[in-house]
Amino acid sequence: MTVPPVDKKGQWLARVFLLAFLWFLYDMLYMGEFSYHSMGNKKVVSADSQPLKFNFSVFWCSLMVCVCSVFGLVAKRHDL
Repeated sequence: MTVPPVDKKGQWLARVFLLAFLWFLYDMLYMGEFSYHSMGNKKVVSADSQPLKFNFSVFWCSLMVCVCSVFGLVAKRHDL
């Protein structure tokens, strides 16, 4: 499997998203829950209340951390 080359702007964007997803994953695993606002109401998702949604969000966030780290740190830069 070959990783396509990325430009400097895309690499920095991937690094910013890597930090954001890492922070969200750390906060989610450390606190054991996450919350969001929908139509003015605060919704809280935890492993006890909604385990399927919580575990899927942990999996999705971990996957996005892997993708962002590949494109932000591992991929070769393609400068024009």
